[in-house]
Amino acid sequence: MEKIMQLKTIKEYNDYMGVETRHPLVSVIEGSRMPHPVPHARKHVGMYVVFLKELRCTDDLTYGRRSYDFQENTLVFIAPGQVFGHEADGTTFTGSGWCLLFHPDLLRGTPLGRHMQDYTFFSYAANEALHLSKQEQQTVIDCLTKIDEETYDKADRHSNLIIASAIELLLNYCIRFYDRQFITRTKENKDTLGSFEALLNDYFTSDKPSKFGTPTVAYCADQLHLSANYFGDLIKKETGLSAQEYILAKTMDTAKELLADGTVARVLGWKAGDMPWNPEPAYFETEESLKEFVYDGFCGANLSKYMIEASKLDGKTLVCLKPCDTYSFNQLIKEHRVDREKAYIIGVGCRGKLDIEKIRETGIKGITDIKGAQIENEADTLTVETLYGEKTVEYKDAMLSRCHVCKGKEHKIYDELIGESRETKDADRFAEVEMIEAMSPEERFAFFQKELSKCIRCNACRNVCPACSCRKCVFDSTKFDSAQKANSDSFEEKMFHIIRAFHVAGRCTDCGECSRVCPQGIPLHLLNRKFIKDIDTFYGEYQAGADTDSRGPLTDFTFDDVEPGIVQTRGGH
Repeated sequence: MEKIMQLKTIKEYNDYMGVETRHPLVSVIEGSRMPHPVPHARKHVGMYVVFLKELRCTDDLTYGRRSYDFQENTLVFIAPGQVFGHEADGTTFTGSGWCLLFHPDLLRGTPLGRHMQDYTFFSYAANEALHLSKQEQQTVIDCLTKIDEETYDKADRHSNLIIASAIELLLNYCIRFYDRQFITRTKENKDTLGSFEALLNDYFTSDKPSKFGTPTVAYCADQLHLSANYFGDLIKKETGLSAQEYILAKTMDTAKELLADGTVARVLGWKAGDMPWNPEPAYFETEESLKEFVYDGFCGANLSKYMIEASKLDGKTLVCLKPCDTYSFNQLIKEHRVDREKAYIIGVGCRGKLDIEKIRETGIKGITDIKGAQIENEADTLTVETLYGEKTVEYKDAMLSRCHVCKGKEHKIYDELIGESRETKDADRFAEVEMIEAMSPEERFAFFQKELSKCIRCNACRNVCPACSCRKCVFDSTKFDSAQKANSDSFEEKMFHIIRAFHVAGRCTDCGECSRVCPQGIPLHLLNRKFIKDIDTFYGEYQAGADTDSRGPLTDFTFDDVEPGIVQTRGGH
């Protein structure tokens, strides 16, 4: 097996090239300054690398699995973790052109570090390199020279920021040059777009959607022999849509066809609300109305509950369900509250849903718009437009709490899949419950008394909860003082929520809708999750809605079940 050289630091790379290290995090190497020929090797690097070849180069560069001959005035970009170079066959090469190296540590705390992911060309394939005009080449060399000058005995508290700014200027120029390249290669781009259209048409008219779901961006790029990032950028330049949005648009065409031919009578999805971060569940019954359909990071509503009423309507309803929603839908099938035959389920991709309150908790005020919440998978940073200028927040830091303990990206039931999902779980599902369990009885009582006292009895939690599916709710009975009003005393407010939690025990899928919609910010899911944890402890692990056949632990009794007295002894409450 070919040995790959590991070059994790700037010094290690400079030593390999035979040049002096003047700065631990950045280096500019001009080929003419290399003191001697260097042996060829395949290299795995821990830094960003930018190559500029000024002349036609006979040395081929292997980048990933592809070999590429440099043409005159060519830029190639390599990100940390990538492998490139020439097979170590005993031959050597002499320096030509320029090479810029910079370590990710250089970017920490700088403006460039916060949006480095925007420079997608670091993940382009070698055959998608940037070809420069003479004038563009000189601009690049001027930037490299400026960076190089900053490494000469100028180290002070400003150095890293100035160097990072100079690198950012260079990369911004490269964005401009790539835009020019996309424009000058319009014919090739149109050919690619046509091939993309044909690929999607062939795919959707085959049996592949039912077997494999909607094609991913990576799949389409691979079929067209392009890197995913280059393919995505090309589509964006030509159509104004991301590749994932383009695929979604194609799928919406499928929804329109299903409406037109009578396969479904309506579509259940989301439409824009009064602000960008509060889309609303909605029915779409005409092709024209589908223009209002939206799907982005703020479409957190679980649409399963709405299928109870939809099942009573004439004809099928096309319903969009995220992976976590399908658990609720299965549970409703199990309880005979929805009719599977009345639903055409589109499993939509999800990369975690966003919480506007999480964004506000970062200190951002005066929010007017949020960019980066679209369905494409690339953006890990949200750009928040405010009355006071642009702010940024990491996507993962703005996700709903439930997404951090996600049950997984697999759809449990569907007729067709759209888009890609990704794992978002980065926390223990029961960590919050265990923190409360660790409190003294007095502390637990005070905690829940404080939280539940905020309740205004608006019934928002009950109205969206898939497990609250009774035809007649006990709390709506006129025989009880609790009907449709706020609590009258402390006892009543606690009993309302405790009775409700008991009622859904063993049936709650932990979708988190109750906490998401609560206008008072009460962590209602904690009561439900405590029951889930106890059920797992005393009766064996059970996930409501994982299938449509199994009986829940509280509706399926055996001689081996834990007796109530034993539960009490073990600490059950």
